[in-house]
Amino acid sequence: MQRDEWADTLGVVFERVAGSDTPEQIAPAFFVETADGDEQIVLSARGADGWRVQLSVCTPAEALLREVEIDYTRLRDEVMRLWETYPLDGTDRAGKKEELARLSEEVRETLELLRETDPPGYFYVTQRLEQERSMLDAALASEDADLMDAGARLLHILEAPALAQVRLRNLFEVAFDGMERATQRERYQLLTSTYPSALNGYYPARRIAGEDDVPLGATHMEYRAEEPDDLYRLLLTLYFSQGRQRIVRCECCFGYFIPKTSRPTIYCDRVFDGKRCKDAGAGLKYLAALDRDAALRIYDTLRHRRAAEYNAYMDQHSGVDAIAERAYMDEYEAWCASASAARETYLEREIDAAEFLRRIGYDGEAEPTATEAQGKSEWRGRVERSIDFDPWMEYHGMMTLDLTAENPSWEITPAAEQTREAQGEHRSLREKYGKK
Repeated sequence: MQRDEWADTLGVVFERVAGSDTPEQIAPAFFVETADGDEQIVLSARGADGWRVQLSVCTPAEALLREVEIDYTRLRDEVMRLWETYPLDGTDRAGKKEELARLSEEVRETLELLRETDPPGYFYVTQRLEQERSMLDAALASEDADLMDAGARLLHILEAPALAQVRLRNLFEVAFDGMERATQRERYQLLTSTYPSALNGYYPARRIAGEDDVPLGATHMEYRAEEPDDLYRLLLTLYFSQGRQRIVRCECCFGYFIPKTSRPTIYCDRVFDGKRCKDAGAGLKYLAALDRDAALRIYDTLRHRRAAEYNAYMDQHSGVDAIAERAYMDEYEAWCASASAARETYLEREIDAAEFLRRIGYDGEAEPTATEAQGKSEWRGRVERSIDFDPWMEYHGMMTLDLTAENPSWEITPAAEQTREAQGEHRSLREKYGKK
């Protein structure tokens, strides 16, 4: 671990761990310290040299949100480029050791992408590369070493934080997408029924002394994890053991956030195109509802019709009969208020379509029923089938050739289009309706 660089970049403080002379005690690892009655945790990491660095003081929910939002696109693009640039095919040819040496140098240069954006990931990759150094040196010095395995290990280590995030995002998708009105227990049960072994990890723990430094009266616990994947699952376990903070997926932008109050909240404070999700969300949700719900289309039609009738009446009778005019105005305003309340109740799924139409005074011959529930999208189905579902790998530019066409030609389907098709209606309101 390069302590001076870490201290300058992150403003962190290192400390020498007492008794860190045995291999078991100086194995690189993450540590999460908790305290009874305290919402916050202390996340730290200890390197093989025995020095320890405090990475953050936050809640489990805050730590999880920070990790799930990291953009690893550049890192993964670089890893793919390195796989393609250096043919780790196992064949013996002149210059292969030089290729492996160059690959090792490029891996360390690419590692710098993690320094500021992902301190835990940077720590993990740095430590693992240090552990690989002696094996890499032996491979470069040997005439019989498998250079392909040596190079592949470097690339797998470099990409490990991004792959751990893939699993974390799938865990989030199951536990928090559309689950704002569920309890913590219900979210946890859904998560563990989808991925039975997701939170069954073992994280070595020990009690540490409290303020009075009496071990028997210690109120703090410290947990240990060696891999980013284990760290994220440990944080999820700690998250579900508390109820003061909850993680929610914003229906407007599909980003995750922690509501500021205990009231049900479905829109966050993120700003796009000058508008916060909590300000734009209701209007976009209404457009979405109109697209899929016949009852709401009828409501919209009635609302415009009643407004047109009201304006026409006021134009014709204004100043003729003040009492009749006031009565008509009161009746129109009462209908607007009642119909709006019925719409909100319907959107909250507290009444069905037939009752909604009755409350707004619809007298058509046939009353439309609520639309059938949408089936799961291809995207959600694949998430639930595998915690390792990786959109970055699954959806990429694809070329197709239709041989049944009169003049067959290759067509490219961009990754973004494939992703949209897989997600179907399961996308953010901003993506679907933000430009309408």
